[in-house]
This record gives sequence, structure tokens and C-alpha cells, in this order.
Amino acid sequence: MKMSVCVDILFFQQDFISALEVIKSAGFNHYEMWTLGDHPHGIGAKNKDLPAIAAEAKRLDMSCVACVGPFSDLTDAADHSEFLKDFKADVAKAKMIKCPTIIVNMGGGGPPTNPEGSMENGISVLREAGKIAESEGITLALEPLNNRVDHPNSILAHADQAFAVIDAVDSPAVKLLYDIYHQQVMDGNVTETILANLDKIAHLHAAGVPGRQELAPGELDYRFVLQKVAEANYDQFVGLEYKPSKPVADSLREMRALTADIAG
Repeated sequence: MKMSVCVDILFFQQDFISALEVIKSAGFNHYEMWTLGDHPHGIGAKNKDLPAIAAEAKRLDMSCVACVGPFSDLTDAADHSEFLKDFKADVAKAKMIKCPTIIVNMGGGGPPTNPEGSMENGISVLREAGKIAESEGITLALEPLNNRVDHPNSILAHADQAFAVIDAVDSPAVKLLYDIYHQQVMDGNVTETILANLDKIAHLHAAGVPGRQELAPGELDYRFVLQKVAEANYDQFVGLEYKPSKPVADSLREMRALTADIAG
């Protein structure tokens, strides 16, 4: 198991490139990002110059492990051609920074989805995107988002529904991003759910519950959760995607100390 840091949320409205050195100094060698450029909702870090990011990461011997792809309502067939076009473009951008995983959601992360849409439509377009991902050596990670606190319009919120989608898509290039924060808000039972579905999970995200801040303190014992997942030989990444409650360098050092004996 390896740890990564989501630049956009920890360095919200700050410079992306200079953030990498802060992350490295705190003991992390891997980073991830939201969109591969300006976020459509105007959020996240600033200065997403991909060639400059790639150069700085190379200088620091860091790697990008995940990024967020196009926003679209996958349940709406009318959006499919645009989504696939944007997904192909994001694959090319991801390769510029050697990022192997592109995150998407089913829809409703922002505006409501089309009430006439269907999960079957989403499955259909994910199959097509999976063919692109497989041919390009990229993993598409589908992320369910909680609709109780952060994303009231999220159309795919529960883990069991999301794993059913992964089964229906049936592509080696389409897996799940299981966000422990989102799923604790929605369902609980996160440890057993992860362990029962490791073969379908490409990436984990982590944040404290409630509040989406540091992993501790909170209602989850993250050391227990991560230790159990590590013991199950999960060898992918756990991305820290939280809102720091203190200076970000101090916060990251605390999270590195919390996880150092469990994850690389």
C-alpha cells in the first residue's frame, strides 16, 4: 500500500507546482489532482501547467497516481459522445504527467442529472470508455460520491450499487475508486466492504468523518482500517483527500506519522 496526496483540496486556491515540494518535504512521493487543467467549477489549486508540473515532479522524483477526468452525466445518452471525446483528450493529458488512473463519476457531482437518464446508459458508455482506457494502458476509476453531505445530486452514492456497475461493465480497465469518507457517510462497514471487493478497487481515498478533515481524530480508526487493508495485500494507492484544519505542511507531517508504518 502506498500513500498519495491530492494537491487540489489540500492546497485549495494555492499554487499547484510549489505544493509538490511541500508534499515531498512531508515525506510523500506521490501526488494526485482533480482536473487536468482549470476545474469547471473554479475550485482546486492554481497554475496547472502540465509540462511544468511534469518537470517539477521529475526534479523531486515524484509521481502522479490519479487525476479527475471529464464531468458528465453518464446516465444521459445525449452526453455520451461529448464525454468520450473529452475522455480521449484527458487520456492524452494524463500521459503528459505519466498519470495511470483517471477518475470519473456517474453524474450529479454538481448539477442534477437528467431525470430521464438511466444507470444502464451509464454502464453502456463506461464500456466504451473502458475500451479506450484498455487500449491506452489507463485505468478508469469510477467514484461514487455521497449525496448526504457533499454532493446532494450524486446519482451513484452507495458502494453496493457501484460494485454492481463495475460487474456489469466487465472491463479489466474499469475499476472502482472507493472513497472511505464518502462510503462511511453513506453506508459504514468500510473495512469489510473493501476487503470483500479488493479485486474491483483501483484506488482508495481517505478523509476524516465527520468534517472531511484529517484522518484523526474522527469516528473512524484509520490505523485499523488501513492496517487490515494492507494485511490483505492491497498494493495500490490511498489518496489523502481532505481539508486541512491547520497549516498544510504540519497537517501532512502528522498524516505521514500516522500512516508511515503501514503504507509507503
